[in-house]
Amino acid sequence: MPRFRTKFNSLFTLSTLTFIAILLCGCSSSNNSTNATTTLPPIRLNPVQVMPVPLDTISLSPPLFNGGVWVLSGNSSSKSITEYGLADGKKLNIVPVNKNAVAISSDGIAEVIIGIAGPNNTGALEFYNGLTGAFEGTLPLPDPVKMISSTTSAGSLLVLLTTNLVRSVAVINMATKDISKIIPVSDGTLSISNGRDPSTFFALQNNQTVQSISLNSGQIESYINLQQPGINLALSNDENVLLVLKCSVNFCNIALVNTSTDEIYNTLPAPLDCIGLELSSDGNTIYDLVDTHSSSNIQSYNVATYIQ
Repeated sequence: MPRFRTKFNSLFTLSTLTFIAILLCGCSSSNNSTNATTTLPPIRLNPVQVMPVPLDTISLSPPLFNGGVWVLSGNSSSKSITEYGLADGKKLNIVPVNKNAVAISSDGIAEVIIGIAGPNNTGALEFYNGLTGAFEGTLPLPDPVKMISSTTSAGSLLVLLTTNLVRSVAVINMATKDISKIIPVSDGTLSISNGRDPSTFFALQNNQTVQSISLNSGQIESYINLQQPGINLALSNDENVLLVLKCSVNFCNIALVNTSTDEIYNTLPAPLDCIGLELSSDGNTIYDLVDTHSSSNIQSYNVATYIQ
């Protein structure tokens, strides 16, 4: 009889310990699963302003110091650039431009730059006074323009050039209006931006990555994995945050990349049909360019909490 009780007690103790172990494992597994899947609530932003712009607007400039912004609009037969006041949405200027214009940018002060993709693989930059709209001059380029960086760095502007076979980045000295150098890039390059310092630049690729490239050697220094298709880049004035506009069939959003670590630290929503973006000089406002079959507009969002 005692032997039976001893054996029973041993079996009871073993069963109890096993049950407790299973219970603890279950709790631990549940906690680990919660920690692994816990994410911050999705950010919801409401536009503080929706400013109508001409139908078929294809490119948006960075804001100028006077609070104006220029847009490039039109089709293959005619194009124009139009200036709006960001404070009230009032139209300030409209200027006809080359029908082969494909991109617009500015120096952020008082000059607007138009990129030309002409016939027979010709290209050029045209310069306009950002306050009056007056034409100032032309810089011929060796290949057609695809896009222009949204900010200048150390007095230089970056221009993405493209032909049917190759793509390259022209570095433009804004003081002399000359080409400083031309750097070959991948034929999958979609958009470019100045880098974390004057010696680098970012190049958005069609394989869901962003390359950081040396302006001195042309070598790729690092990669940023987006995990979604990107279409455009913008850089904060302090060069600390790279904004990557990403869009698929059903959504658009903006990845915020810390340029010191090349890591995405947050994601902001963007309106569907967003084709471009710019950031205010103080980093507090994102301007999203939206173009649909029936209308075009600029939507402004207060993002000071997320950018800083």
